[in-house]
Amino acid sequence: MRYAVPNTPGSVLTLKPRYGNYIGGEFVPPVKGRCFTDTSPVNGSVIDEFPHSSAADIYKALDAAHAAAETWGNGKTVRETLNADVPLSADHFRYCAGCIRDNSRPGSL
Repeated sequence: MRYAVPNTPGSVLTLKPRYGNYIGGEFVPPVKGRCFTDTSPVNGSVIDEFPHSSAADIYKALDAAHAAAETWGNGKTVRETLNADVPLSADHFRYCAGCIRDNSRPGSL
């Protein structure tokens, strides 16, 4: 299957020209205003600009997280973690172990 280049007709992916840090429920520009350009490994074209964050951005994110802690409570419930995340993690380990066993057979590569 061929995929259309992002931001072109028929593409399933639309990218913004510049992204910020996601802090406090919104994208905000980096405190020092610095960004870096990311390029495609396929053809070297510019993909987007992303924040070149500093310690000031980290402290801003921490302040927002501490402010939100009261309303967010304890995050995921223990019941959800035990009934969903733990079994799925175990399944992933079993799958990867099976792949390793299969690839260790002579002539399997």
